[in-house]
Amino acid sequence: MAQFSAKERLIAGMLSAFPGVKQFIKKVYINVNALVYRKDYIEKVLYGSGKITTLWKGSEESFFGYYDKSPENSNGDVIVHLTEYNTKNIPSATKEIKIAIIRNDGSQKVIGKTTSYNWQQGARAMWLSDDLVAYNTFEQNKYAALVYSVSAGKIIKTLPEPIQDTKSTEYYLSINYRRIMEVRPDYGYRNMPRLTKDIMNSYEGAGILKVDYTTGETTEYICMADIVAVNPKPIFDKCFHVVNHLMISPKDTGLIFVHRYYEGKRRHDRLMYFDGKNLSCILDDDMVSHYCWIDEDNIFGYVRVNGKNGFYTINVKTNKVIPCKVLNALATGDGHPTFNNNRIIVDTYPDKSRMQHLIMLDMKTQKVIQLLEVYQSVKYMNQTRCDMHPRFSLDGKSVYFDSVYNGKRELCRFEL
Repeated sequence: MAQFSAKERLIAGMLSAFPGVKQFIKKVYINVNALVYRKDYIEKVLYGSGKITTLWKGSEESFFGYYDKSPENSNGDVIVHLTEYNTKNIPSATKEIKIAIIRNDGSQKVIGKTTSYNWQQGARAMWLSDDLVAYNTFEQNKYAALVYSVSAGKIIKTLPEPIQDTKSTEYYLSINYRRIMEVRPDYGYRNMPRLTKDIMNSYEGAGILKVDYTTGETTEYICMADIVAVNPKPIFDKCFHVVNHLMISPKDTGLIFVHRYYEGKRRHDRLMYFDGKNLSCILDDDMVSHYCWIDEDNIFGYVRVNGKNGFYTINVKTNKVIPCKVLNALATGDGHPTFNNNRIIVDTYPDKSRMQHLIMLDMKTQKVIQLLEVYQSVKYMNQTRCDMHPRFSLDGKSVYFDSVYNGKRELCRFEL
């Protein structure tokens, strides 16, 4: 792999204090490297005899979204986002995307449309059960969510708040997507007016909402005032605060999320844990990127610990942190980990040759296997980038991922 060196990553980290300058230098540097290191292929399987399959059979671009959900249910049906609007462009509130299902018999059906989406997470479409699909929308001048029943063949419910995560049809959790739009538009929606600085400076509406699925009753589950009260810092009063990337534990006994606070354009991160009663700060070393649950007590993620960025296993109950030496030795940088049966699969951002990689780690043996690599054009960058966001199938026998190696965004599957 033509990876960026530790020195190059250090320089990039130092430039984080100057986001505008960093973006300009980064763009020029990436384009030069893409020409120098360009390979003579756009995809290559590196492990076994598995093949890369494109799932959607149609002219539209397709993708699933984030790595924290599997696109399939236990019947083998798969959710996919579709768009005729070129994904090299920034998402637009005037351009709809579609939500569709690919049935286990190969048939395809569009089940809805929405203008509340982004290329990283789509409309947060997810299975609530083998029959029910939820996704975010813009209804009656506010963000909300719709629920589609496969068996009924129609929308059966409108939920009062946009969905961020859930484990059942008992309740779901929601965040303020308007605040996200102000600081991370690659995860925000564009249907509503931008928020003022006064609103962003306020804690009101900045926390996590809990919504009863049956009644629609909405309560403030974790308020921002309580979040900033955990290990408070003098700088907090001068910052914009948001929460993002909520992940409920596998058996619904706990919740992790990122508390991000912005000093101007400079971002700071903390990893928070909530067990339903007590809120605590798990990591506070200024950088928390991507993570996944391993079990009720442990997560695995790319974070900073004692000033060192890397992959670590973190116990949310004891705060014990163990570095993943074999992955960190590869020096591939950040990625999106997903867990299944003692295996971690993680992707990489494009290297100097613009190739993205899927890598599998056996957590018991600590053996690392290179699975495949695919090309991403420099035409996809920043808000239009295509992270692979790998997700195991429910049986663990294959991996779903998004890619643009064929020249358009596509949901792909690789058989392990």
